[in-house]
Parts: sequence; structure tokens; C-alpha cells
Amino acid sequence: MLSLRCIKPNQVKKPQVFETETTLGQMISLSVLEAVAIIHKGFAYRATFQDFVDDNNVLMSVLGAKVEGSNMKEACVAMLDRLAIPKEEFQLGNTKIFLRKTGWLMIDKHFRTVMANLKPLILKLQSIYRAYKARTLFLSFSRRVTRVQSLMRRYQLRKSALQKKLGCRIFAGSIFVGMFCQLQQRRERAALTIQRIFRGYRTRKQCQKDLRQVKARMLMKKAAAIGYAGIGGLRWKAFMISHRKIRAAIKIQSNWRRHAAQKVAKKLRYERLRNNAATDIQRVWRGYLGRLRVQLMRLLTPYAVTIQ
Repeated sequence: MLSLRCIKPNQVKKPQVFETETTLGQMISLSVLEAVAIIHKGFAYRATFQDFVDDNNVLMSVLGAKVEGSNMKEACVAMLDRLAIPKEEFQLGNTKIFLRKTGWLMIDKHFRTVMANLKPLILKLQSIYRAYKARTLFLSFSRRVTRVQSLMRRYQLRKSALQKKLGCRIFAGSIFVGMFCQLQQRRERAALTIQRIFRGYRTRKQCQKDLRQVKARMLMKKAAAIGYAGIGGLRWKAFMISHRKIRAAIKIQSNWRRHAAQKVAKKLRYERLRNNAATDIQRVWRGYLGRLRVQLMRLLTPYAVTIQ
């Protein structure tokens, strides 16, 4: 039967405070020490064969007691015989081994003796294991440091390459923008020249056509006027000639005014195109300067600030 006893380590009920006299008095009054003494007078140690073998595995290895198959009972008997434990100090049941206090102390003494003899070897093994762990940790740390260094060098190389590539792109972009602006200006000048030549050609052609029509009408009227007789016919002829001259002059004036208006409109259109082109060039140039300024600021920024 399992019996539980509760004791108070101190009278003030505070943690981490242990009063030896108070605790000992409670153990005496609760007959805990008496129960321990009674247990020691009987079989102080009780365990299954498997637990006994597991607890004393070191002694069994030193004494050479081998476990043959699954017979743990014979292994326990062999170890007790090697340790010269009297038979009256232990009893073997079907599944457990029982040891009295003397037998238990003898096994504990042998265990302490073996551990004292094995202490130099244990210390040596511990030192070897610590050295192995330290070396493993150092090699792992060294590999990590080397990896970090390689990654940092690769990062710096890639950053330098990207900066060079970016600089080349900016330079090529500036050249391309300049060439594009020049090409655009050439195209605009060529378009204006073609328009001017075409308008002049169309105006001259129209004027020539009008002049030919005027001459043809004048010749026809002169031919018709030849048949006129008398003073009335001459007066009518003079009137018609004067009227035709006036109409021709009016036609020429209208063509000239149209030509002048077209010229002024062309000039205004050219001024508007030039102003728009100048505005576009300024906008593109300001954008390019802004991007270039940002790139230069990034290039001049210290590496530590960039990493942060």
C-alpha cells in the first residue's frame, strides 16, 4: 500500500525556504524515518529483473555477466555470484529480485569502486567528446563564416556589376534620348519643308490655271468683239475689257490673300509644333536628370546604410 505524507518545509509558508529542524521533527512525528528503518530491516531494494539489469549494466559489463537470450534471471544470479553477495541477502521471485540493505550496500560499494577505477577513462572519454564537440562546433561555425563571407563577396560583386550595368544603361539612354530628339527635329523640319513645297506648288498651279482661264476668256471676247460694228460695239468692247480686267484683278488679289493667309497659318503651325517639341524635350530631359540624380544618390550611399 502506498502511503503519502505531507510536510511543511517552513512555518512562514514561503517558497525556497527550508528549515531542517522543522522538517526532521515532522518526519519523526509522521513515522517516516521509522518506516524507512523498517524497510531497511527487510528488503530495501525491489525491482524486476529487467530493471535490475538496466540499473547495473555497467557492473555487468565489467564483470562479464552476459545476458543470454531473454533470461534476465540467470544474468542477475551470475552478477550476484561475481560480486560475492551472500544468498541470505537476496531473494529471487518469479519476476522480481529482492535485496536486503547489506546486499544493496555491497552492490553500491562495488559500483562506486568500479566508477572510481573507470574515472580516468571516463574523464578521458569526456575530454575526447568535448574536444569532438568543440571541433565540430568550430568547423560548423567556420563553414558558416566562410559561407557568409562568400555570400557577401558575391553580393558585392553582383552589386558592382549591377551598378556598372545601370551606369551603362543610363549613358546609353542619354545617348538614345539625344538621338531621338535630333531625329524628331529632323522629321519635323522635313515635314514642314515638304508641306511648304507642296503648298507653293499647289498655289502656283492654281494661279497658272486661273491665268489661263482669264487669257482664254479675253481671247474669246476679243474674237467676239471683232464682229461688233459702230461706236456702240467699240464702247461695249471697252466696257467688257475693263470688266474682265477688274474681275481678273479681284481673282489675283483673292489668290494672293489666300496665299498670305496660308503662309501665316503655316508659320503659326510651325511655331506651335516647335513650342510643343521644346516642351517635350524639356520634359524628357528633366525626367532623365531626375532619374540620374536618384541613381547617383544611391551609388553614393554607404554600404552600411544600404544594408541597414
